[in-house]
Amino acid sequence: MAKTGQGPGWGRFWIAEEDALLKRAYERSESLTPLQHILGRSRFSIRWRAEYLGLRGSHANQSGWRTSPDWTEAEEATLRRQYGVIPTTELARQMGRTRASLTTRAHAMGLTHGFHKPWTDDDCRALRLAHINGVALRDLADALGRNYAAVHKYAAKHGYSFVRHPRATPPLTLADILNLPAG
Repeated sequence: MAKTGQGPGWGRFWIAEEDALLKRAYERSESLTPLQHILGRSRFSIRWRAEYLGLRGSHANQSGWRTSPDWTEAEEATLRRQYGVIPTTELARQMGRTRASLTTRAHAMGLTHGFHKPWTDDDCRALRLAHINGVALRDLADALGRNYAAVHKYAAKHGYSFVRHPRATPPLTLADILNLPAG
């Protein structure tokens, strides 16, 4: 095996007929999945060979299996501006894309949803003051602009147990909570 230039894990050599089938699939914009069964090769082997033959990007679906339109700069700017600000389902509807498409693209762009933003010193201080002064956890979550469950979990992890309190009328702002007495 070493004499043929193959090592452990290497498959059999590609032959001209297999290359022709692969090239034809790219020319006709066909799915490459059936070639796995026809040629008895893995999808990775087929992708590697397509790249080796310079077929990369010559397939009609430049985005591979993804059939949705490519993202425009304007759409990416909208995603950067709105992701985590409004519910993802609503943003997807407005943009005419699926929720999965938005979350996948946001992840690729390094965006984080507002519910997962790091806690600031003011956020932590507001949590402590809200606990001391009997502010409803729902009011605190709204003032922080965070998901109720996320605030509840963070509070519990830091030893704050909130009992049910009536909601404030009018709703409290973060500034209102930060101005509460410390004890």
